[in-house]
Amino acid sequence: MRRARFKLAWIFLFALLPGCISSKFVTREDFEIHQAAMNRQVQRLSADLSVTRGAIRENREAINVLEDQIQEVSKKLGMLDAYAKKTSELETKFNSKMSQMKQIVVAGEKRLIEEINKTRQQVVETASDSGYGSSESGVNVYEKSNTVDLNTGYYHVVEPGESISKIAARYQVPIDDIIRANGIAKPDALYVGQKLFIPDPDE
Repeated sequence: MRRARFKLAWIFLFALLPGCISSKFVTREDFEIHQAAMNRQVQRLSADLSVTRGAIRENREAINVLEDQIQEVSKKLGMLDAYAKKTSELETKFNSKMSQMKQIVVAGEKRLIEEINKTRQQVVETASDSGYGSSESGVNVYEKSNTVDLNTGYYHVVEPGESISKIAARYQVPIDDIIRANGIAKPDALYVGQKLFIPDPDE
């Protein structure tokens, strides 16, 4: 009987022992170990979070700088586009003006040539009517001249009543040489006292 009671006591003790061990060691030591591990992990996460926040702040500052630079470049590009457009407009206006001036110059040259030819024809007709145009040497002052050297000769001062045909007949020099040597645009518009260079006639 005593042996049976003793056996039952040991069975009861062994039945309660696992619960006591589990309550004593798992609840305290494991909890402390787990808490320490959690604290270390929280510290690591806090450090990582701080680094991440610093990196984000630096990235935001860099983004702001880039945005300012992009705005400045866009502004300069807009100014360049405006300058290019203005330059193109000025170039178009310049080309238009040059074209107009060229047309005016060409028309002026054409009118001047027509006036010279008309004046020359009038001089020829006037001289023919007055008996001038040929001399004793047989030089026709109204013929087209082929004289190349117009740098040698002498000067003549126009007197009252003189015309270019009379002066040419006097010096036996083609009218064309006198016109070319003096750059005369209107041969019939000589004035008294005008100084004319008379080239030497071809021999």
